[in-house]
Amino acid sequence: MNKRAGLLASAGLVVLLAACDSAEERAAQHLERGFALQQEGKPGKANLEFRNVIKLQPENIEARFAIATFQKRRNNIRGAVGQYRSILELDENHVPARREMAEIMLIANQLEEAQRHVDVAFGLAPDDLMVRAIKSSVEYKTQQSPESIEMAQGVVAENARNVVARLVLIAAAMDQGDLDEALAQADAGVAAVPDDLSLNIIRLGVLEQREDIDGIGEQLQRLVEAFPDADRFRDALARWYIHKKRFDDAEGEYRAIAANNPGDYEKSLDVVRFLNVIHGPARAREELETLAAAEGALVEYELAVASLDIEAGDEAAAIARLDRVIAERGETADGDKARIERAKIHIRNEEFPPTDALLSSVLLRDPKNHDALLLRASRYLNEDRTEEAIDDLRTALDVAPEDVQVVLLLATAFERNGNGELALERLAEAVQLSDFNINITLRYTQALMADGKDGVAESLLRDAISRNGESRDLLVALGQIKLEQQAWREAADIAGQLKIIDPDDPVAERLAAAAYLGQDKEGQGIEILKELASAEDADPASLTSLVRAMLAGGDIDGAEEMLRGRIDRDAEDAQAIVLLASILSTKGDLEEAEVLLKRSIDLTPGNSVAYANLARIYNSQGRNDEVTAILQQGLATNENNIALRLTKAMQLEATGDIDGALDIYKDLYKLRPNSVVIANNYASLLADHRAEDPDTLARAYNIARRFRNATDPFLKDTYGWLLHLTGDSRNAEPMIISAAEEMPSHPMIQYHAGMVLIETGKLAQARNYLDRALQLGQALDFAREDAAIAGLARIDELEAQAASGDTATQ
Repeated sequence: MNKRAGLLASAGLVVLLAACDSAEERAAQHLERGFALQQEGKPGKANLEFRNVIKLQPENIEARFAIATFQKRRNNIRGAVGQYRSILELDENHVPARREMAEIMLIANQLEEAQRHVDVAFGLAPDDLMVRAIKSSVEYKTQQSPESIEMAQGVVAENARNVVARLVLIAAAMDQGDLDEALAQADAGVAAVPDDLSLNIIRLGVLEQREDIDGIGEQLQRLVEAFPDADRFRDALARWYIHKKRFDDAEGEYRAIAANNPGDYEKSLDVVRFLNVIHGPARAREELETLAAAEGALVEYELAVASLDIEAGDEAAAIARLDRVIAERGETADGDKARIERAKIHIRNEEFPPTDALLSSVLLRDPKNHDALLLRASRYLNEDRTEEAIDDLRTALDVAPEDVQVVLLLATAFERNGNGELALERLAEAVQLSDFNINITLRYTQALMADGKDGVAESLLRDAISRNGESRDLLVALGQIKLEQQAWREAADIAGQLKIIDPDDPVAERLAAAAYLGQDKEGQGIEILKELASAEDADPASLTSLVRAMLAGGDIDGAEEMLRGRIDRDAEDAQAIVLLASILSTKGDLEEAEVLLKRSIDLTPGNSVAYANLARIYNSQGRNDEVTAILQQGLATNENNIALRLTKAMQLEATGDIDGALDIYKDLYKLRPNSVVIANNYASLLADHRAEDPDTLARAYNIARRFRNATDPFLKDTYGWLLHLTGDSRNAEPMIISAAEEMPSHPMIQYHAGMVLIETGKLAQARNYLDRALQLGQALDFAREDAAIAGLARIDELEAQAASGDTATQ
């Protein structure tokens, strides 16, 4: 190296060393400033200084630990853990980082990870009180060993303020059932650390276990004083005040919650609801009017007053208020909220054109208005405009992808549209979103079973039970699946689980009886059912189950004898009388059955089953006037009974009163739009008697779309016939022919097949079906006799045309 090169190299080295010194010095300065800012109570600015240290010196453990502490205090646990892990990669024996990681994992209940970190820390610093406290807690949770309790006692003896060790001692006392010791430990802990949230909460839990009502109130008051912004404590204290009938104090807590949340109108409405329950609607209205009149008041208070008017039956006042709000707020989000409420009133009054105008107005300004989309979709569903409902619900789901109500409505829409698989997918999604809500889980279970997916339904129920615990309703549903699978032993096991939940549950006994019957152990099964049915407070279903079991086993005479014996002992046993009448009807002894049913009606005028059975007897004997009379009598005392109304509709249809039948079906369909029987009967009646009106035909078709993948011949016939009537005879043909082949003795279905085949050009087959329809119709009051004859004439005409065309060609 020449002299010049050596000088240059030396100069470069000096510059490099100067740069290193400068970086180290700057890092040290940032670190010093960071600690100084911490002392000044400026943690955010201190954190920035520590981050500057890391940029200059990534391996600086002091700065990383300070950053981790800052993140932990801000409840950014993930950020803190990242820093602690980086520290341990640089120094695996860093006790404070190990200790912090152990505590975080303990709180997260990741006990294996907590154990790993605390064991290392304990090996390095066995005298560290916090390390010992964490170790005692981890080992108590995993082993409940005496040594872990002793270790916690030692920590508390040295430092009464150590919360982790104190919680171990409280938990140990509670696990041993020593609530006095648990309370003493909690009191000592709170005395040492008055503002510690976990100690105060666990003290409240101990008082609840002791059922110390006064103590609970005092502890809640302490929590509210220590944590005035924690609404959950105020809410619990308000409920305690209500229990003590200290209503003014409860009102004060609800008002304090509202004051804590000035932007959350629901909290203010909670005050209104409280006043409504305690002091009545007048006081609630006064509060609402005050809220609504305040400067800058939220529109929700006006809407709540309108709701009160509706509840009070003053719809005119509600409408006047909503119309005023719409006028005052104009084309704004607040105005649209009022428009949506106004639309709800229109829907309730079946005023659909103004409903559509209001919702269209809202959605024109705000195409993704969730409430408007949901309301319009519900309205579309009520009219069976399923594809339009699906479009709106999909848009609403884009806005609120986790809204369970939207997902469930979408499942209903898909189901009504005949998209069974899509409906099941949405129900599965709703189950997940609702965290296995029991009612939603049961709805999905029923849909799976209806689709023949019993195995999936069983897996679903087991998952739900593991999450919800052994819910009675879930176990009952699982038991029904096991009965259908003829898995008798498993059904019996489930009955046993139900008895643990409630030893007197009659459903458990019936399930056990069914399991015995399924295993050909009729004696044991019947004995269980007899015992159930003979109990003083017997569930009515138990006697019905007993009779069904005896009939299924072929013991008709035994069932009759048993029922007669019950009636001899208690002449007013209306249920036994109805069941005996049912057996006699089956045996053909209609005269005595009629006498018994009349007797049952005299005893229990509200017994809808008796009216329906008596109507069937009269119908079978052609006593139409008496059918009408007994149904009218039954409906007079059971006006909302679905079965009686359905029977009445069928009777009116049979006697040719189509308008009367349609009126009933229209009302029933509003009440039970998901009922397959009602939907089929309604759509079928519209198709057969009102097809000349395009709007009515379209409505019938929309109702029947749910049947497009049906396997039942009646449902296939309904949907196929409506396809034909709406001009799609080609796709109607396979469904109609399948139904006709399955129901060869049904004249209307044979007629439908013949008429569809005329349109598809299969004249010879069409003639056969129409001839069969007329032949079958001779024994019945066949309403389509003239139309079938006209169809045959049409076939003659078409065949003649075809023949003349052939002759001309020749």
